[in-house]
Amino acid sequence: MAHALTKLESALTPQERVFVDTVVRRGDIQAAYVEAGYAHGMPNWKTNAATLARKPAVVAALHVAIGRQLALDAATARRVALELLNDEKVAAKVRADLAVKILRMGGHVEPKQETRDTTGDKSLAELSMGELRERAEALERELSERAKPVISATAVPPADDASDMFE
Repeated sequence: MAHALTKLESALTPQERVFVDTVVRRGDIQAAYVEAGYAHGMPNWKTNAATLARKPAVVAALHVAIGRQLALDAATARRVALELLNDEKVAAKVRADLAVKILRMGGHVEPKQETRDTTGDKSLAELSMGELRERAEALERELSERAKPVISATAVPPADDASDMFE
């Protein structure tokens, strides 16, 4: 990675290197443009800053530099998360949520729900009529299992004098 960054950095001018470093550090393209020493007194300097940020060599250098910074930030974030996780003053729910997030980020995720698809990876167009019928029946069974009974309200008969209203 260091070799890739060096190769990318060599494709940049010294001003562009300062621009990239400042964008990564501050996250502000316009401030990086000014800090790198580009002329910012002209009416279109903000457009020039945006154009510089889209230059292919600059985009590539930003991608690598931001990735490197995120790797460093991840270590800091993990340290902070572990401090919170071990702090008994932090609410139990917050600590439990944090523990689950740490496990997920480490690749320890809940198992996926078992699917009932017996046809494999075939598209509907590739299924035979028998397989389509089986699929339709399985889906109908699943829907009926999920269905909840609806309790209908008993209808109240109209009052006897309601029919006299239009006579």
